[in-house]
Amino acid sequence: MNVFGLTEYVTTFVLGAVLLLALYLYGRRPYSYFKELGIPGPEPICYLGNLKEIGKRGNGYAYKHFREIYGNLYGLFFGRLPICVTSDPEFIQEILVKQFSNFTNRTVLFGDEISQLTLPLTKDDHWKYLRTVLTPTFTSHQMRRMNTMIQTYANILVEKFGNLADNGEIREVKTYIRITDDEILAQCVVLFLSGYETTASALSFFTYLMAINSKSQQRLYEEIVDSLGEDLPTYDNIQQLPYLSMCFDETMRMYPILNTAVRQCKKTCTVKGTKIPEGLSVRISIDALHYDPKYWPEPDKFIPESRHSLLVNIVLNSQKEKYALQRTVGIFRGKFTFTLSAFVSITTTFNLFDVELNLWKEWEELDPELGK
Repeated sequence: MNVFGLTEYVTTFVLGAVLLLALYLYGRRPYSYFKELGIPGPEPICYLGNLKEIGKRGNGYAYKHFREIYGNLYGLFFGRLPICVTSDPEFIQEILVKQFSNFTNRTVLFGDEISQLTLPLTKDDHWKYLRTVLTPTFTSHQMRRMNTMIQTYANILVEKFGNLADNGEIREVKTYIRITDDEILAQCVVLFLSGYETTASALSFFTYLMAINSKSQQRLYEEIVDSLGEDLPTYDNIQQLPYLSMCFDETMRMYPILNTAVRQCKKTCTVKGTKIPEGLSVRISIDALHYDPKYWPEPDKFIPESRHSLLVNIVLNSQKEKYALQRTVGIFRGKFTFTLSAFVSITTTFNLFDVELNLWKEWEELDPELGK
């Protein structure tokens, strides 16, 4: 067969080359997106975007690495999907506060019909409606009513600790409004997962940091004894434990339960002089911000008193920076339910037990400076 006077083999080769070129150009088509916006970022790979480099460096370290190279605002591609990444406090405040009405929606990459009804994934008026329904659940009155139940499970935790200590075992600490049945199911799933996994992870990291920072643990114990005495922890009295709050905030800075918050732009707008087109997702890189030495000197060290002074007493470059730093550290403390259950568990446990890490003790024998 001859096409335009070419042999069959040449024709096949030419058509194959044209097809490959078309596929390549299609794969590369979105990658000029951030260059047109004047936003820097690493060079993407055809179809994969920057996923290969993120996977190679690890999700936890990659964004710190990109921040060091491209600054606090840059663009990445998840496959062919553009994502604007920021760890700039002023930029974050624009997204979460000043222009929040334009960034209420989250980017949804996957999910079934039920998960699409959960509060984090619903959009626009549906999100606002569900939030109105759920908000009365988290009033101070409701929190006080939950305290007895939380204390019951905190006592169970103490009992488990006691059994482990006695047996010498070592364990790894870890108004009426109508809504549909599916909406109720979706919110129950979210509340169960966020209430269980977040508290368990936070307590694990908190216990680990206390185990390797004995002076902080001793000071925490003294504060609990001096402030609570023989009283059980409650919604009201745990708010009189400032050092506990310092230690918990520092734990959330070093080990944030969520390392990112993603918002999608509804209408084209300008944030700090940068054009954000409609539909573009903005990723708030919490982990990169929490380890930025500009705001947290010696970010790899556990220094609760110093961090508290930085946020409260030291005047930063602007109140916008101060607000964003406070909000991201507490971004998953958000609802006091999470903090209440964690604080009750901590005060109940650390009032009775001294936590040590056996492996850390072996390291201290090699280097006495560790843990100081």
